[in-house]
Amino acid sequence: MKDRSVTKAYYYRDDAFYDQPVLSPFDRGFTLGDGVFETCLYRGGQVIRLAAHIERMRNALEILDISPPPALEQDTLAALSAEGARKNGFDACIIRFTVTRGIGGRGLNFDADVSPSFTLTFSPLPAKIKTPITVAFSSIRRNEQSPLSKIKSLNYLENILALKEAKQNGAEEAILLNTQSRVACATIGNVIAQDAQGRFFTPPPEEGCLPGTYLKALMTKKQGLITYRPLEARELYAARKVFICNAVRGVMRVGKILSD
Repeated sequence: MKDRSVTKAYYYRDDAFYDQPVLSPFDRGFTLGDGVFETCLYRGGQVIRLAAHIERMRNALEILDISPPPALEQDTLAALSAEGARKNGFDACIIRFTVTRGIGGRGLNFDADVSPSFTLTFSPLPAKIKTPITVAFSSIRRNEQSPLSKIKSLNYLENILALKEAKQNGAEEAILLNTQSRVACATIGNVIAQDAQGRFFTPPPEEGCLPGTYLKALMTKKQGLITYRPLEARELYAARKVFICNAVRGVMRVGKILSD
């Protein structure tokens, strides 16, 4: 059987590295999805765009009213990431930072002094995706009114179900529309479309998409080339080119969009 373990050898929890994962059955991240995460690319001795990932996680924790753990500082997290990669024997890997509200009792309420849980896990780089990819519009709608649409919460069930649906229909990725039937995002990243005039557009966070760290870096590097604008689903069919991007995969070209 193929080894699909998240952690190769070591993971970091709260204040130390361990060789065996330990999860409390009462951790609210496990019982309620009460927490957030970031998935980062580690290469060349550093976490790529670490500052952007920390900023997004801090914004998410503020929305959920969870206190940032002490380790969520750039110098500290950079050092922990490098140490964890070394312990795992990785020159390049995927590092996931997870913060939960912590261990609580049954029910939705929690004590004001509950202590957040902080975990780092280290995984091998994923296999390369052959591009261009085929995508399909999902029947699942992204609620742009929800604060969860703009953070990486531990509840990813909509994305999971959308991807499952896409694969059942012969696609490799799904694009989710919002409640107004406009483009929100893909299950794993942001959507960029090039129109007939050669202009590039991507939906703003208000449309229900996550503020992507890779997209932000791309828009900064290619200043003025990509513009935020709501996109209708029909515009993707008519687009000269369509791309999906995220922090791990970079930019993926879309070759075909399946019709309904």
